Amino acid sequence: MRRTGRITSPGRLQISDHAAIGQIIFKYGGTLERFAGDGLMVIFNDPVPVENPALQAVLMALDMRTAIRRMIEKWRDLGHDLGFGIGIAHGFATLGTIGFEGRFDYAAIGTVSDVASRLCDEARPAQILISCPSIKL
Repeated sequence: MRRTGRITSPGRLQISDHAAIGQIIFKYGGTLERFAGDGLMVIFNDPVPVENPALQAVLMALDMRTAIRRMIEKWRDLGHDLGFGIGIAHGFATLGTIGFEGRFDYAAIGTVSDVASRLCDEARPAQILISCPSIKL
């Protein structure tokens, strides 16, 4: 389970930047659960099994940090001062279709999602915070 944050970009940059982030997610076998405000949630090992999902999440985070640094330079040239922090948590979540008639989403909910979100919120720009259970893997 991984949550990243602060990737908001102005206008037309947003689509190309999100596409670049999407390519990195798929490269490591992640599933983009959602874009949410200025962040995104990526899950591993569901719905498609991934060998060593914790390692894949860390490798993706490192690759994503490099890509985001280049994007931030572009955004700063346009007068935007943005940061980017990453939170990684490993564990079990409730995964699947969540919602009600007329509005369903595929989502991950539970403590691991909350921990990843909190780590992301605490991460300084370019920092990757990883929960202790993830480190042991």
